[in-house]
Amino acid sequence: MTDASLGTETVVVGEPVTVEVTLQNSGVLESETTVALTVDGETVTEESVTVGGDGTTVTVERSFEAPGEYALAVDGVAAGTVTVERAIRVREASLERARGPVGTRLPLLATIRNHGPAAVGRPVTVTADGDSVATRTVEVDGETTREVRFEPSVTEPGRYDLAVEDVPAGTGQFTDTWREFGHDGGNTGRTRTASPPTESGTEVWRRDFLDGTRGSPVVVGDTVYLGLGNPYAADDSGSVVALEAATGETRWRKQTGGRVDFPPSVVAGYVVCGANTGQFRDDAASGRVRAFDRRDGRAAWTVDLDAPVAGPPAASERSVYVSTTGGRVYAIDATDGTVRWTENVETRPSAPAVTDRQVFVGGRDGRVRALGVEDGTVRWQVPVEGRIESSPTAVDGTVYVASRIYHDRYAAITGGTLAAIPTDGGEPEWTTTVDESLGSSLAVGEDGLFAGVGLSIWGFERADGSVRWRGPSADAGTGTTGAPAVVDGTVYGGLGRVNGGYVVAFDAADGSERWRTEGDAATSAPAVGDGRLYVGVGFGELLALTDE
Repeated sequence: MTDASLGTETVVVGEPVTVEVTLQNSGVLESETTVALTVDGETVTEESVTVGGDGTTVTVERSFEAPGEYALAVDGVAAGTVTVERAIRVREASLERARGPVGTRLPLLATIRNHGPAAVGRPVTVTADGDSVATRTVEVDGETTREVRFEPSVTEPGRYDLAVEDVPAGTGQFTDTWREFGHDGGNTGRTRTASPPTESGTEVWRRDFLDGTRGSPVVVGDTVYLGLGNPYAADDSGSVVALEAATGETRWRKQTGGRVDFPPSVVAGYVVCGANTGQFRDDAASGRVRAFDRRDGRAAWTVDLDAPVAGPPAASERSVYVSTTGGRVYAIDATDGTVRWTENVETRPSAPAVTDRQVFVGGRDGRVRALGVEDGTVRWQVPVEGRIESSPTAVDGTVYVASRIYHDRYAAITGGTLAAIPTDGGEPEWTTTVDESLGSSLAVGEDGLFAGVGLSIWGFERADGSVRWRGPSADAGTGTTGAPAVVDGTVYGGLGRVNGGYVVAFDAADGSERWRTEGDAATSAPAVGDGRLYVGVGFGELLALTDE
Protein backbone atom coordinates (compact mmCIF):
# COMPACT_ATOMS: atom_id res chain seq x y z
CA MET A 1 0.00 0.00 0.00
CA THR A 2 1.34 3.43 -0.88
CA ASP A 3 -1.23 5.97 0.22
CA ALA A 4 -4.41 6.59 2.29
CA SER A 5 -6.47 9.79 2.41
CA LEU A 6 -9.82 11.05 3.74
CA GLY A 7 -12.65 11.93 1.41
CA THR A 8 -13.68 14.69 3.86
CA GLU A 9 -12.35 15.92 7.17
CA THR A 10 -15.74 16.70 8.75
CA VAL A 11 -18.88 14.55 9.03
CA VAL A 12 -21.88 14.41 11.33
CA VAL A 13 -22.81 11.62 13.71
CA GLY A 14 -24.06 8.62 11.72
CA GLU A 15 -22.66 9.89 8.41
CA PRO A 16 -19.91 7.66 6.93
CA VAL A 17 -16.43 9.00 6.29
CA THR A 18 -14.66 7.58 3.24
CA VAL A 19 -10.98 6.59 3.25
CA GLU A 20 -9.40 6.23 -0.20
CA VAL A 21 -6.63 3.62 -0.27
CA THR A 22 -4.08 3.26 -3.09
CA LEU A 23 -2.58 -0.22 -3.43
CA GLN A 24 0.35 -1.29 -5.62
CA ASN A 25 1.04 -4.83 -6.94
CA SER A 26 4.70 -5.69 -7.29
CA GLY A 27 3.85 -8.58 -9.60
CA VAL A 28 2.02 -8.80 -12.95
CA LEU A 29 -0.84 -11.02 -11.83
CA GLU A 30 -3.86 -10.18 -9.67
CA SER A 31 -3.43 -10.91 -5.99
CA GLU A 32 -5.60 -10.92 -2.90
CA THR A 33 -4.75 -8.82 0.17
CA THR A 34 -6.41 -7.61 3.36
CA VAL A 35 -6.52 -3.97 4.44
CA ALA A 36 -7.16 -3.04 8.07
CA LEU A 37 -8.75 0.27 9.06
CA THR A 38 -7.76 1.57 12.50
CA VAL A 39 -9.34 4.35 14.56
CA ASP A 40 -7.10 5.87 17.21
CA GLY A 41 -4.80 2.87 16.84
CA GLU A 42 -7.46 0.16 17.21
CA THR A 43 -8.55 -2.02 14.31
CA VAL A 44 -12.25 -1.51 13.59
CA THR A 45 -12.66 -3.31 10.27
CA GLU A 46 -10.77 -5.52 7.81
CA GLU A 47 -11.58 -5.99 4.12
CA SER A 48 -10.26 -8.35 1.46
CA VAL A 49 -9.51 -6.68 -1.87
CA THR A 50 -8.16 -7.81 -5.24
CA VAL A 51 -5.16 -5.90 -6.56
CA GLY A 52 -4.49 -5.96 -10.28
CA GLY A 53 -1.09 -5.94 -11.89
CA ASP A 54 -1.19 -2.17 -12.31
CA GLY A 55 -2.39 -1.61 -8.73
CA THR A 56 -5.81 -0.39 -7.65
CA THR A 57 -7.67 2.16 -5.57
CA VAL A 58 -10.35 1.09 -3.07
CA THR A 59 -12.49 2.89 -0.52
CA VAL A 60 -13.23 1.96 3.08
CA GLU A 61 -16.11 3.56 5.01
CA ARG A 62 -16.66 4.12 8.71
CA SER A 63 -19.38 6.02 10.62
CA PHE A 64 -19.31 7.25 14.22
CA GLU A 65 -22.01 7.38 16.89
CA ALA A 66 -20.40 10.04 19.08
CA PRO A 67 -18.96 13.46 18.26
CA GLY A 68 -15.21 14.02 18.57
CA GLU A 69 -11.94 13.83 16.66
CA TYR A 70 -10.70 10.46 15.39
CA ALA A 71 -7.34 9.53 13.81
CA LEU A 72 -7.77 7.05 10.92
CA ALA A 73 -5.11 4.86 9.33
CA VAL A 74 -4.96 1.88 6.94
CA ASP A 75 -2.29 -0.77 7.50
CA GLY A 76 -0.31 1.75 9.54
CA VAL A 77 -0.44 4.48 6.89
CA ALA A 78 -2.07 7.61 8.31
CA ALA A 79 -5.16 8.79 6.41
CA GLY A 80 -5.83 11.88 8.55
CA THR A 81 -8.04 13.05 11.40
CA VAL A 82 -11.80 13.34 10.95
CA THR A 83 -13.97 15.65 13.05
CA VAL A 84 -17.36 14.16 13.84
CA GLU A 85 -20.00 16.74 14.75
CA ARG A 86 -23.51 16.34 16.04
CA ALA A 87 -26.05 16.04 13.27
CA ILE A 88 -28.29 18.37 15.27
CA ARG A 89 -26.50 21.57 16.25
CA VAL A 90 -27.66 24.73 17.95
CA ARG A 91 -27.00 27.72 15.73
CA GLU A 92 -28.55 30.58 17.73
CA ALA A 93 -30.27 31.09 21.09
CA SER A 94 -31.94 34.09 22.73
CA LEU A 95 -34.10 34.86 25.76
CA GLU A 96 -37.69 35.89 25.07
CA ARG A 97 -37.93 37.37 28.58
CA ALA A 98 -34.89 38.21 30.68
CA ARG A 99 -36.49 38.57 34.12
CA GLY A 100 -38.84 36.52 36.28
CA PRO A 101 -39.38 35.25 39.83
CA VAL A 102 -37.71 32.13 41.21
CA GLY A 103 -39.96 29.11 40.69
CA THR A 104 -41.09 30.26 37.25
CA ARG A 105 -39.55 29.61 33.85
CA LEU A 106 -37.82 32.08 31.54
CA PRO A 107 -38.66 31.18 27.93
CA LEU A 108 -35.85 31.17 25.38
CA LEU A 109 -35.81 30.33 21.70
CA ALA A 110 -33.11 28.25 19.99
CA THR A 111 -32.50 27.76 16.28
CA ILE A 112 -31.43 24.16 15.68
CA ARG A 113 -30.13 22.67 12.42
CA ASN A 114 -29.89 19.04 11.33
CA HIS A 115 -26.88 18.83 9.02
CA GLY A 116 -27.42 15.17 8.25
CA PRO A 117 -29.58 13.65 5.52
CA ALA A 118 -31.98 11.77 7.82
CA ALA A 119 -34.33 12.83 10.62
CA VAL A 120 -32.57 12.72 13.98
CA GLY A 121 -33.64 13.28 17.57
CA ARG A 122 -31.50 13.80 20.68
CA PRO A 123 -31.60 15.55 24.07
CA VAL A 124 -30.62 19.22 24.06
CA THR A 125 -29.65 20.85 27.37
CA VAL A 126 -29.96 24.39 28.71
CA THR A 127 -27.43 25.50 31.33
CA ALA A 128 -27.38 28.33 33.86
CA ASP A 129 -23.82 29.31 34.82
CA GLY A 130 -22.76 25.92 33.45
CA ASP A 131 -25.25 23.81 35.43
CA SER A 132 -28.03 21.93 33.66
CA VAL A 133 -31.46 23.49 34.31
CA ALA A 134 -33.59 22.12 31.45
CA THR A 135 -33.39 19.28 28.95
CA ARG A 136 -35.66 18.53 26.01
CA THR A 137 -35.50 15.88 23.31
CA VAL A 138 -35.49 17.62 19.94
CA GLU A 139 -36.26 15.97 16.61
CA VAL A 140 -35.30 17.67 13.33
CA ASP A 141 -35.81 16.40 9.78
CA GLY A 142 -32.76 15.93 7.58
CA GLU A 143 -31.20 19.09 6.14
CA THR A 144 -33.78 21.15 8.03
CA THR A 145 -33.75 24.03 10.53
CA ARG A 146 -36.38 24.54 13.25
CA GLU A 147 -36.94 26.83 16.21
CA VAL A 148 -37.41 25.22 19.61
CA ARG A 149 -38.62 26.86 22.84
CA PHE A 150 -37.05 25.96 26.19
CA GLU A 151 -38.24 27.08 29.63
CA PRO A 152 -35.41 26.88 32.19
CA SER A 153 -35.91 27.61 35.88
CA VAL A 154 -33.71 27.91 38.98
CA THR A 155 -34.35 27.73 42.73
CA GLU A 156 -32.10 30.56 43.94
CA PRO A 157 -32.39 34.26 43.05
CA GLY A 158 -29.65 35.96 41.06
CA ARG A 159 -28.27 36.63 37.59
CA TYR A 160 -27.45 33.60 35.46
CA ASP A 161 -25.70 33.23 32.11
CA LEU A 162 -28.01 30.94 30.14
CA ALA A 163 -26.87 28.85 27.18
CA VAL A 164 -28.27 26.13 24.95
CA GLU A 165 -25.37 23.69 24.92
CA ASP A 166 -22.41 25.93 24.03
CA VAL A 167 -24.44 28.73 22.41
CA PRO A 168 -25.09 31.72 24.74
CA ALA A 169 -28.74 32.80 25.07
CA GLY A 170 -28.25 35.82 27.34
CA THR A 171 -28.33 36.72 31.03
CA GLY A 172 -31.49 35.95 32.98
CA GLN A 173 -32.45 37.65 36.25
CA PHE A 174 -34.42 35.50 38.71
CA THR A 175 -35.94 37.55 41.53
CA ASP A 176 -36.59 36.30 45.05
CA THR A 177 -40.03 34.87 45.93
CA TRP A 178 -41.75 33.25 48.90
CA ARG A 179 -42.24 30.17 46.77
CA GLU A 180 -42.78 27.54 49.49
CA PHE A 181 -43.30 27.07 53.21
CA GLY A 182 -40.50 28.85 55.03
CA HIS A 183 -39.59 30.75 51.83
CA ASP A 184 -37.01 28.24 50.51
CA GLY A 185 -35.95 24.59 50.62
CA GLY A 186 -34.03 25.17 53.85
CA ASN A 187 -37.16 26.59 55.57
CA THR A 188 -35.24 29.69 56.62
CA GLY A 189 -38.34 31.88 56.87
CA ARG A 190 -36.46 34.90 55.62
CA THR A 191 -35.93 37.01 52.52
CA ARG A 192 -33.57 39.90 51.91
CA THR A 193 -35.22 41.40 48.83
CA ALA A 194 -38.94 41.68 49.64
CA SER A 195 -40.43 44.77 51.25
CA PRO A 196 -43.26 43.82 53.62
CA PRO A 197 -45.20 46.37 55.71
CA THR A 198 -43.12 47.83 58.56
CA GLU A 199 -45.24 50.76 59.76
CA SER A 200 -48.74 49.25 59.84
CA GLY A 201 -50.75 46.21 58.89
CA THR A 202 -53.49 47.74 56.78
CA GLU A 203 -55.84 45.25 55.15
CA VAL A 204 -55.73 45.36 51.35
CA TRP A 205 -58.05 42.47 50.68
CA ARG A 206 -59.57 39.44 52.35
CA ARG A 207 -60.80 36.15 50.85
CA ASP A 208 -63.00 33.67 52.67
CA PHE A 209 -62.91 30.06 51.44
CA LEU A 210 -65.77 27.94 52.71
CA ASP A 211 -63.72 24.77 52.13
CA GLY A 212 -61.43 25.83 54.95
CA THR A 213 -57.66 25.65 55.05
CA ARG A 214 -54.95 24.93 57.59
CA GLY A 215 -52.15 25.72 55.18
CA SER A 216 -50.11 28.84 54.60
CA PRO A 217 -49.94 30.87 51.38
CA VAL A 218 -46.96 31.09 49.05
CA VAL A 219 -46.37 33.91 46.58
CA VAL A 220 -44.51 33.96 43.27
CA GLY A 221 -44.43 37.20 41.30
CA ASP A 222 -47.95 38.59 41.07
CA THR A 223 -49.72 35.40 42.14
CA VAL A 224 -50.56 33.89 45.54
CA TYR A 225 -51.14 30.14 45.82
CA LEU A 226 -53.09 28.43 48.59
CA GLY A 227 -54.16 24.86 49.32
CA LEU A 228 -57.71 24.22 50.53
CA GLY A 229 -59.47 21.39 52.33
CA ASN A 230 -61.37 20.72 55.54
CA PRO A 231 -59.83 17.90 57.62
CA TYR A 232 -63.09 17.53 59.54
CA ALA A 233 -65.34 17.15 56.50
CA ALA A 234 -66.59 13.77 55.33
CA ASP A 235 -65.85 14.06 51.61
CA ASP A 236 -62.08 14.81 51.70
CA SER A 237 -62.47 17.33 48.86
CA GLY A 238 -59.64 19.75 48.29
CA SER A 239 -58.19 22.13 45.76
CA VAL A 240 -55.36 24.52 45.04
CA VAL A 241 -56.17 28.10 44.09
CA ALA A 242 -54.17 30.86 42.38
CA LEU A 243 -55.05 34.46 43.33
CA GLU A 244 -54.14 37.84 41.90
CA ALA A 245 -51.69 39.21 44.49
CA ALA A 246 -52.89 42.81 44.18
CA THR A 247 -56.64 42.15 44.45
CA GLY A 248 -57.18 38.59 45.72
CA GLU A 249 -59.25 37.72 42.64
CA THR A 250 -59.18 34.08 41.55
CA ARG A 251 -57.05 33.30 38.52
CA TRP A 252 -57.67 29.58 38.55
CA ARG A 253 -58.70 26.82 40.90
CA LYS A 254 -58.20 23.07 40.46
CA GLN A 255 -59.49 20.07 42.36
CA THR A 256 -56.74 17.87 43.79
CA GLY A 257 -58.58 14.66 44.68
CA GLY A 258 -57.86 15.14 48.39
CA ARG A 259 -57.40 17.77 51.09
CA VAL A 260 -54.41 20.05 50.69
CA ASP A 261 -53.45 20.11 54.36
CA PHE A 262 -50.14 21.91 53.89
CA PRO A 263 -48.74 24.78 51.82
CA PRO A 264 -47.81 24.07 48.19
CA SER A 265 -44.39 24.67 46.66
CA VAL A 266 -43.71 26.39 43.33
CA VAL A 267 -40.79 24.83 41.46
CA ALA A 268 -39.82 24.51 37.79
CA GLY A 269 -42.99 26.36 36.79
CA TYR A 270 -45.32 23.98 38.65
CA VAL A 271 -47.42 24.30 41.79
CA VAL A 272 -46.71 21.09 43.72
CA CYS A 273 -48.89 20.06 46.66
CA GLY A 274 -49.82 17.07 48.76
CA ALA A 275 -53.42 15.78 48.70
CA ASN A 276 -54.71 13.55 51.52
CA THR A 277 -57.83 11.46 52.04
CA GLY A 278 -59.05 9.91 55.30
CA GLN A 279 -57.58 10.59 58.71
CA PHE A 280 -53.93 9.88 59.40
CA ARG A 281 -54.66 6.91 61.65
CA ASP A 282 -57.18 5.29 59.29
CA ASP A 283 -56.06 2.20 57.42
CA ALA A 284 -57.73 3.59 54.31
CA ALA A 285 -56.04 6.99 54.54
CA SER A 286 -53.98 7.86 51.46
CA GLY A 287 -51.75 10.56 50.10
CA ARG A 288 -50.52 11.74 46.74
CA VAL A 289 -48.49 14.56 45.27
CA ARG A 290 -50.06 16.66 42.52
CA ALA A 291 -48.46 19.18 40.17
CA PHE A 292 -50.20 21.93 38.19
CA ASP A 293 -48.85 24.45 35.69
CA ARG A 294 -48.61 27.63 37.72
CA ARG A 295 -49.84 29.79 34.85
CA ASP A 296 -53.21 28.16 34.10
CA GLY A 297 -53.62 25.27 36.55
CA ARG A 298 -53.25 22.57 33.92
CA ALA A 299 -52.68 19.20 35.63
CA ALA A 300 -49.13 18.01 34.96
CA TRP A 301 -48.50 14.82 36.97
CA THR A 302 -49.55 12.77 40.01
CA VAL A 303 -47.52 10.50 42.31
CA ASP A 304 -49.32 8.11 44.67
CA LEU A 305 -47.62 7.67 48.04
CA ASP A 306 -47.57 4.93 50.68
CA ALA A 307 -49.48 7.07 53.22
CA PRO A 308 -50.82 10.61 53.75
CA VAL A 309 -48.46 13.54 53.25
CA ALA A 310 -46.97 14.63 56.60
CA GLY A 311 -46.02 18.21 55.75
CA PRO A 312 -45.31 20.74 53.03
CA PRO A 313 -42.97 19.75 50.18
CA ALA A 314 -39.46 21.22 50.08
CA ALA A 315 -37.86 22.10 46.74
CA SER A 316 -34.29 22.16 45.50
CA GLU A 317 -33.03 22.39 41.92
CA ARG A 318 -35.74 20.57 39.92
CA SER A 319 -36.82 18.16 42.66
CA VAL A 320 -39.34 18.18 45.49
CA TYR A 321 -38.97 16.23 48.73
CA VAL A 322 -42.02 14.95 50.60
CA SER A 323 -42.45 12.97 53.83
CA THR A 324 -45.39 10.74 54.73
CA THR A 325 -47.07 9.60 57.92
CA GLY A 326 -46.02 6.07 56.97
CA GLY A 327 -42.37 6.90 57.68
CA ARG A 328 -41.08 7.48 54.16
CA VAL A 329 -39.30 10.37 52.45
CA TYR A 330 -39.68 10.75 48.68
CA ALA A 331 -37.53 12.61 46.15
CA ILE A 332 -39.58 13.47 43.04
CA ASP A 333 -38.51 15.13 39.79
CA ALA A 334 -40.66 18.26 39.66
CA THR A 335 -40.64 18.40 35.87
CA ASP A 336 -42.33 15.05 35.20
CA GLY A 337 -43.20 13.34 38.51
CA THR A 338 -40.53 10.63 38.30
CA VAL A 339 -39.74 9.22 41.75
CA ARG A 340 -35.96 9.52 42.05
CA TRP A 341 -35.75 7.64 45.34
CA THR A 342 -37.66 6.82 48.52
CA GLU A 343 -36.30 6.01 51.97
CA ASN A 344 -37.95 4.54 55.09
CA VAL A 345 -36.74 6.46 58.17
CA GLU A 346 -38.57 4.13 60.60
CA THR A 347 -40.54 6.85 62.40
CA ARG A 348 -43.12 9.43 61.46
CA PRO A 349 -40.98 12.18 59.96
CA SER A 350 -41.48 15.91 59.92
CA ALA A 351 -41.62 17.81 56.67
CA PRO A 352 -38.13 18.01 55.15
CA ALA A 353 -35.61 20.79 54.73
CA VAL A 354 -33.14 20.50 51.88
CA THR A 355 -29.76 21.91 50.90
CA ASP A 356 -27.71 21.18 47.80
CA ARG A 357 -26.25 18.01 49.39
CA GLN A 358 -28.63 16.74 52.08
CA VAL A 359 -32.29 16.36 53.08
CA PHE A 360 -33.06 16.82 56.79
CA VAL A 361 -36.09 15.45 58.64
CA GLY A 362 -37.02 15.35 62.29
CA GLY A 363 -38.86 12.41 63.81
CA ARG A 364 -41.41 11.54 66.46
CA ASP A 365 -38.61 9.42 67.92
CA GLY A 366 -36.65 12.59 68.72
CA ARG A 367 -33.97 12.12 66.08
CA VAL A 368 -32.77 14.43 63.35
CA ARG A 369 -31.75 12.55 60.22
CA ALA A 370 -29.68 13.66 57.24
CA LEU A 371 -30.31 11.87 53.94
CA GLY A 372 -28.14 12.15 50.84
CA VAL A 373 -29.87 14.28 48.24
CA GLU A 374 -28.79 11.97 45.41
CA ASP A 375 -29.95 8.57 46.73
CA GLY A 376 -31.70 9.06 50.09
CA THR A 377 -29.11 7.13 52.10
CA VAL A 378 -29.21 8.08 55.79
CA ARG A 379 -25.85 9.74 56.42
CA TRP A 380 -26.28 10.50 60.11
CA GLN A 381 -28.84 10.82 62.89
CA VAL A 382 -28.62 12.85 66.09
CA PRO A 383 -31.02 12.59 69.06
CA VAL A 384 -32.58 15.57 70.84
CA GLU A 385 -35.02 15.63 73.74
CA GLY A 386 -38.70 15.48 72.79
CA ARG A 387 -40.61 14.85 69.55
CA ILE A 388 -39.66 16.76 66.44
CA GLU A 389 -42.96 17.55 64.70
CA SER A 390 -42.10 20.73 62.78
CA SER A 391 -39.77 21.12 59.82
CA PRO A 392 -36.06 21.60 60.54
CA THR A 393 -34.32 24.71 59.27
CA ALA A 394 -31.03 24.31 57.41
CA VAL A 395 -28.82 27.31 56.71
CA ASP A 396 -25.15 28.31 56.81
CA GLY A 397 -23.87 24.86 57.81
CA THR A 398 -26.29 24.38 60.72
CA VAL A 399 -29.60 22.53 61.14
CA TYR A 400 -31.94 24.11 63.71
CA VAL A 401 -34.74 21.98 65.16
CA ALA A 402 -37.55 22.60 67.63
CA SER A 403 -39.12 19.76 69.60
CA ARG A 404 -42.00 19.25 72.00
CA ILE A 405 -41.57 17.46 75.33
CA TYR A 406 -44.59 15.42 76.34
CA HIS A 407 -45.67 14.02 79.70
CA ASP A 408 -45.26 10.24 79.40
CA ARG A 409 -48.67 9.27 80.67
CA TYR A 410 -51.11 11.99 79.71
CA ALA A 411 -49.40 13.28 76.56
CA ALA A 412 -49.58 16.83 77.88
CA ILE A 413 -46.89 19.15 76.50
CA THR A 414 -44.56 20.16 79.31
CA GLY A 415 -41.87 22.03 77.41
CA GLY A 416 -39.69 22.18 74.33
CA THR A 417 -36.11 21.98 73.12
CA LEU A 418 -34.29 24.09 70.56
CA ALA A 419 -31.06 22.62 69.14
CA ALA A 420 -28.38 23.62 66.63
CA ILE A 421 -26.66 20.69 64.88
CA PRO A 422 -23.82 20.89 62.32
CA THR A 423 -24.96 19.80 58.85
CA ASP A 424 -22.22 17.16 58.83
CA GLY A 425 -23.61 15.61 62.04
CA GLY A 426 -22.06 15.24 65.45
CA GLU A 427 -23.03 16.67 68.82
CA PRO A 428 -25.32 19.71 68.86
CA GLU A 429 -23.51 23.04 68.97
CA TRP A 430 -25.97 24.08 71.68
CA THR A 431 -29.40 23.22 73.08
CA THR A 432 -31.97 25.35 74.87
CA THR A 433 -34.92 24.07 76.88
CA VAL A 434 -38.07 26.15 77.51
CA ASP A 435 -41.05 25.42 79.71
CA GLU A 436 -43.61 25.88 76.94
CA SER A 437 -44.38 24.13 73.66
CA LEU A 438 -42.03 24.75 70.75
CA GLY A 439 -44.50 23.97 68.01
CA SER A 440 -43.36 25.86 64.93
CA SER A 441 -40.51 25.88 62.48
CA LEU A 442 -37.98 28.66 62.86
CA ALA A 443 -37.19 31.86 61.03
CA VAL A 444 -33.49 32.71 60.83
CA GLY A 445 -32.25 36.29 60.97
CA GLU A 446 -28.71 37.59 60.67
CA ASP A 447 -27.94 36.79 64.32
CA GLY A 448 -31.26 35.68 65.75
CA LEU A 449 -33.74 32.78 65.63
CA PHE A 450 -37.48 33.28 65.95
CA ALA A 451 -40.07 30.64 66.79
CA GLY A 452 -43.60 30.13 68.01
CA VAL A 453 -43.45 29.24 71.71
CA GLY A 454 -46.73 28.42 73.38
CA LEU A 455 -49.16 31.09 72.17
CA SER A 456 -46.43 33.64 71.56
CA ILE A 457 -43.34 34.33 69.45
CA TRP A 458 -39.89 34.41 71.03
CA GLY A 459 -36.51 35.56 69.84
CA PHE A 460 -33.32 33.55 70.50
CA GLU A 461 -29.63 34.23 69.93
CA ARG A 462 -28.23 32.27 66.98
CA ALA A 463 -24.83 31.96 68.62
CA ASP A 464 -25.89 30.03 71.74
CA GLY A 465 -29.69 29.64 71.78
CA SER A 466 -30.25 31.94 74.76
CA VAL A 467 -33.58 33.75 74.91
CA ARG A 468 -33.35 37.24 73.41
CA TRP A 469 -36.95 38.34 74.02
CA ARG A 470 -40.45 37.00 74.58
CA GLY A 471 -43.38 38.42 72.68
CA PRO A 472 -46.87 38.87 74.11
CA SER A 473 -49.06 35.79 74.38
CA ALA A 474 -52.55 35.33 73.01
CA ASP A 475 -54.83 36.47 75.83
CA ALA A 476 -56.88 33.34 76.44
CA GLY A 477 -57.88 29.94 75.24
CA THR A 478 -55.88 27.37 73.35
CA GLY A 479 -54.39 27.30 69.92
CA THR A 480 -51.13 27.23 68.07
CA THR A 481 -48.68 29.76 66.71
CA GLY A 482 -47.62 29.65 63.09
CA ALA A 483 -44.00 29.75 61.98
CA PRO A 484 -42.84 33.38 61.83
CA ALA A 485 -41.05 35.22 59.02
CA VAL A 486 -38.19 37.70 59.27
CA VAL A 487 -37.34 40.46 56.79
CA ASP A 488 -34.87 43.33 57.26
CA GLY A 489 -34.95 43.33 61.05
CA THR A 490 -38.70 42.80 61.41
CA VAL A 491 -40.31 39.55 62.58
CA TYR A 492 -43.85 38.80 61.39
CA GLY A 493 -46.15 36.20 62.88
CA GLY A 494 -49.70 35.24 63.72
CA LEU A 495 -51.02 34.41 67.16
CA GLY A 496 -54.21 32.46 67.72
CA ARG A 497 -56.70 31.56 70.40
CA VAL A 498 -60.22 30.15 70.43
CA ASN A 499 -61.86 33.59 70.59
CA GLY A 500 -59.61 35.56 68.31
CA GLY A 501 -56.02 36.46 67.53
CA TYR A 502 -53.85 38.93 65.68
CA VAL A 503 -51.02 39.41 63.24
CA VAL A 504 -48.06 41.24 64.74
CA ALA A 505 -44.72 42.72 63.61
CA PHE A 506 -41.83 42.75 66.11
CA ASP A 507 -38.46 44.44 66.09
CA ALA A 508 -36.03 41.52 65.65
CA ALA A 509 -33.47 43.07 68.01
CA ASP A 510 -35.57 43.71 71.13
CA GLY A 511 -39.05 42.28 70.47
CA SER A 512 -40.86 45.61 70.65
CA GLU A 513 -44.09 45.73 68.66
CA ARG A 514 -44.08 47.73 65.43
CA TRP A 515 -47.72 47.11 64.61
CA ARG A 516 -50.58 44.76 65.38
CA THR A 517 -53.73 43.83 63.45
CA GLU A 518 -56.55 42.33 65.52
CA GLY A 519 -58.81 39.69 64.05
CA ASP A 520 -59.46 35.98 63.97
CA ALA A 521 -56.94 33.40 65.10
CA ALA A 522 -53.88 33.78 62.87
CA THR A 523 -52.05 30.48 63.08
CA SER A 524 -50.58 29.99 59.61
CA ALA A 525 -47.10 31.00 58.55
CA PRO A 526 -47.05 34.35 56.70
CA ALA A 527 -45.63 34.87 53.21
CA VAL A 528 -44.02 38.06 51.96
CA GLY A 529 -44.05 39.54 48.47
CA ASP A 530 -44.18 42.85 46.61
CA GLY A 531 -44.80 45.08 49.63
CA ARG A 532 -47.49 42.86 51.13
CA LEU A 533 -47.79 40.30 53.90
CA TYR A 534 -50.13 37.37 53.26
CA VAL A 535 -51.42 35.33 56.19
CA GLY A 536 -54.21 32.86 56.85
CA VAL A 537 -56.63 33.65 59.68
CA GLY A 538 -59.57 31.82 61.15
CA PHE A 539 -60.41 28.65 59.29
CA GLY A 540 -60.39 29.50 55.63
CA GLU A 541 -59.65 33.22 55.37
CA LEU A 542 -56.63 34.81 53.71
CA LEU A 543 -55.52 38.38 54.41
CA ALA A 544 -53.24 40.68 52.46
CA LEU A 545 -51.71 43.47 54.55
CA THR A 546 -49.63 46.48 53.57
CA ASP A 547 -48.32 49.80 54.91
CA GLU A 548 -50.84 51.82 52.90
